[in-house]
Amino acid sequence: MDFDYSLDNGAPGYLQVAFAVSISLSIALNLYVAVCCTMLQQNGKVARSLAISSGTAGDFDAVIKGWYQEEGFARFRTRLVWMFTLSFLFFGASLAFYVLVKMHAKEVRVGGWVCCGIFGCFAAKMLASILWLNKMFLEEILRKSKPA
Repeated sequence: MDFDYSLDNGAPGYLQVAFAVSISLSIALNLYVAVCCTMLQQNGKVARSLAISSGTAGDFDAVIKGWYQEEGFARFRTRLVWMFTLSFLFFGASLAFYVLVKMHAKEVRVGGWVCCGIFGCFAAKMLASILWLNKMFLEEILRKSKPA
């Protein structure tokens, strides 16, 4: 069996562009989130080790908590979560567009729409799940962690 990896099979140009844009956004958003989260993880480890160090001021733990709850950092975290969430939406959309492009031939057009529907449902369900998890995290963890 020979696989054709090209996108030039007579599919409409708008489908090819939609696929290229959606997959590019998915990859770019995931890469951005991965780099930011890696930096945050490393900064958190350093800050935590300073907090438990005997040479650090006694109120350093409060400094870390204050920084984490600072308005600018809270907005950054929110944007990061949205970028992460949108990356899955774009990934699902790119799979749907890819299927439509690859299955554009008349004999498989119905199958292409079925696969497109499956990937569309996948993207919608994943987005709903991520939004629900984020809402629960905000309500149960972050809002309750603020000092009284």
